[in-house]
Amino acid sequence: MLKSTEWLLETIGGIIMNRKKDENAKKLIWLDEKKAAEHLSLSVWTLRGWRRLGKIITKRGTETPPPYYRRGGKIFYRADELDDWLMQGAQ
Repeated sequence: MLKSTEWLLETIGGIIMNRKKDENAKKLIWLDEKKAAEHLSLSVWTLRGWRRLGKIITKRGTETPPPYYRRGGKIFYRADELDDWLMQGAQ
């Protein structure tokens, strides 16, 4: 039996999002808050703070935090969107 978080991730990736695939026909990878923070090499608290403020203040100025989705009271991120967000910040 799947754990509740795994079930929720599968539901989001499957039923709720109709098993949408990205433009390269790859299956979307959904990350919960903890895994998203690990993916970005951040603490969960930093990621939460960015999301709650709606902005990130850096030496270069103010930027927007990565896009996220709220389902069933939990926060999820798409791995491909996190990667795109990182690439935009690197430019």
